[in-house]
Amino acid sequence: MDLFEYQGKQYFARYDIPVSPGGPADTVDEAVKEAASAGYPVVVKAQVQVGGRGKAGGIKLADNEAEVREHAGNILGMDIKGHVVRRLWVEAASDIEEEYYVSFTLDRSEKKHLMMLSREGGVEIEVVAETNPDAIVKLHIDPVDGLSEAVARQACLDAQLPERAIDGATDILVKLYRCYDEGDCDLAEINPLILKPTGEVHALDAKVTLDDNAEFRHPEWDAFRGLTEMDEREKMAAEKNLQYIGLDGTVGIIANGAGLAMSTLDVVNQVGGSAANFLDIGGGANADVMAGALEVINFDENVKSIFINIFGGITRGEEVAKGIVEAMGRVDLKAPIVIRLDGTNAEEVTPGKGGQDVDGIPIYNTVAEAVEATGATASFATVPPKFAPGAIMEAAEAGIGFIVCITEGIPAQDEAKVVNRLKRDFPGTRLLGPNCPGIISPGKCNIGITAGEIAQLPSADGPNVGIVSRSGTLTYQALYELKQRGIGVSTCVGIGGDPVPGTNFIDCLSEFQNDPQTHAIMMLGEIGGSAEEEAAEYILANVTKPMSAYIAGVTAPAGKKMGHAGAIVSGNKGTAQGKMDALAAAGVKVGLNPTEAGELMAEIVAAL
Repeated sequence: MDLFEYQGKQYFARYDIPVSPGGPADTVDEAVKEAASAGYPVVVKAQVQVGGRGKAGGIKLADNEAEVREHAGNILGMDIKGHVVRRLWVEAASDIEEEYYVSFTLDRSEKKHLMMLSREGGVEIEVVAETNPDAIVKLHIDPVDGLSEAVARQACLDAQLPERAIDGATDILVKLYRCYDEGDCDLAEINPLILKPTGEVHALDAKVTLDDNAEFRHPEWDAFRGLTEMDEREKMAAEKNLQYIGLDGTVGIIANGAGLAMSTLDVVNQVGGSAANFLDIGGGANADVMAGALEVINFDENVKSIFINIFGGITRGEEVAKGIVEAMGRVDLKAPIVIRLDGTNAEEVTPGKGGQDVDGIPIYNTVAEAVEATGATASFATVPPKFAPGAIMEAAEAGIGFIVCITEGIPAQDEAKVVNRLKRDFPGTRLLGPNCPGIISPGKCNIGITAGEIAQLPSADGPNVGIVSRSGTLTYQALYELKQRGIGVSTCVGIGGDPVPGTNFIDCLSEFQNDPQTHAIMMLGEIGGSAEEEAAEYILANVTKPMSAYIAGVTAPAGKKMGHAGAIVSGNKGTAQGKMDALAAAGVKVGLNPTEAGELMAEIVAAL
């Protein structure tokens, strides 16, 4: 959830970060009132979630009431790059001697927090990175340890801030990190952070993105959510708890799983269509969920047809079909529907309490008791997001060497702390996930939620294929594609699409390269981050076995989070095309959709 500037400043104020006095205004009279309260001169700022406000005339200095009325009247209702200004922020003007830049975000490659600090503020940091990269101090912070005052002060010295700004800037860095960490931000940025002639340092702007997965511990976020910019389709979907993003095409899309949904968008685009939306219903394809999804798509006047693409890993196929039929009876659809439904049934198991058993399998109260009684070396965690970090650490502390966590929706701050604590305190423990389908070696072992029926048993003589995928539903799709062609699978690993996975592509590629029962490798990635590009570098240097691959999200719009916390394109970074090019340059055969990746693998296997 992206906050408006004034919301970001209000959020900063919760953590005692100094900001300019001011207030929001929805009318000209309110703007005059806030200006009088802040004290002249004031700055009248348009509140829109897009850059270029100043150039568009959306930021104006006012020395008196008449000028506030003039500027507020002109800015309210202004269209700035498609965003209509409905709210202003009126704050006391600041005398500026110098402008700096500071931000905290997650470096997915390092699995640590990244602070960037520069003496060159007031301009886009990307410009500074390109024109004067040495002007940016980059500091990785272990999420377990956090940011100390001493480290923050040294960063200010390294950035060559003037001596009289060091104390104030250090204080703000520590407080901003606390806001970023305790406030569950994906991004906390101040640009510019200003030094006044009086020697004071404070935040003149605020850019804050909150991690939706952490909403359960932030009831105060409700006040922000009602004011975020959403179109009418997205508002309706949010009310129905659906993961929906409105697009500009004519084909309504419903799929289960972010990876499959992105793949569906790509396939529609490849055959000449254009998607009207991204809609991931997750694993809940019952009648209520399906009816809600169809209502949202039916609301979109641009939709001329609807494509429902469901692949049941553990989702029961007949229940999905019943849900679709019942939902169609509830909703008066304006467009024809095409349905693709594949998958299997899954058994339901309800765990009991310690001392009991389920189908002869004993139940224990703690992981330690289970390890002591059975000698277990692996753990499977399925608990809700708020309890998942504790469950992972309990397993590690009990001596478990391999932990599979399928839980979806864990806050990124929690993931970062868990992964780094495992690395530091339990180096012998491997975590797979979170937010993943698990791992299956057909005919041998299955830890997770992948239905064994969709996996082809490996051949004793080979050739057999190892699969690694970020997306859960695309993991099932890959297994399905190979089984349709009679190709055996040695092991299939779903690593998950979250920003801080315990296991990455390179970990799996290394294992497959060294596994004598794996003769070829199939890799399925998606937009966001740099994991696929890093994997391509590793493949070029270390992998000799032939590979095919597919990257989901070719048609994904920049800046939109597509289901997975990790599936987001930022500008020209993390694009599907960039990942495809990197893999192709490493000698990997890249398909344009999962079926084509399967066909390429069939050609590879036939040649072995």
